[in-house]
Amino acid sequence: QDFRCRQRPDPRLDRDGKHSRLLQLQYKGYKTEDPSPKQQKALPGIVLKQLYRLLRTKRSRAIADLCIGAYFFAMRSYEYLTVNGPTRNTKRLRLRNLRFFKHHSLLQHSSSQLHTADFISITFEDQKNDSRMETVTMHAASYKILCPVKSWARIVKRILKSPNSSSNTHVNTFYDNNKTMKVTSKDTTTALRAAALVLGENKLGF
Repeated sequence: QDFRCRQRPDPRLDRDGKHSRLLQLQYKGYKTEDPSPKQQKALPGIVLKQLYRLLRTKRSRAIADLCIGAYFFAMRSYEYLTVNGPTRNTKRLRLRNLRFFKHHSLLQHSSSQLHTADFISITFEDQKNDSRMETVTMHAASYKILCPVKSWARIVKRILKSPNSSSNTHVNTFYDNNKTMKVTSKDTTTALRAAALVLGENKLGF
């Protein structure tokens, strides 16, 4: 109304007098069936490091790498894990969504230099806000464990060692006891709680 009083155009409308396409997509995203996120405390990096100290099984190793990789991209659980509940619009990441670059040249997933890439780009095919094919890039860190490039490189290498793996294989896949298995959101929640419990309130600060 303030815009009308000042004889200014309505910012919600495009040149044709219709609601902006961007606003329409945003409104549609708000109406999806995905539940509103619950506010939680931020996850400290020391918890992720503790996950590595607790490695005992192939599942725990897969969990640690996934949690670290997702941490740098601020991913929702259903973007990289198997989650129970209603069907969501968001598509879980597959190997084809991960691209590694060194000196601005694309590295093949089979490259022995994958972990030395300068940066990684992840393309999210479909997200909650109705955006499609959005690509997010993160540069490598100097740390051995807490590094987006190294964590996702470990994930790719592990999956490629599994029988029948391909570019369409989900990133939360691992192979154990001659079986192809998936890391679930319940798996990661249990592991993160165990790591936090070992650290204790004094180290965590809450």
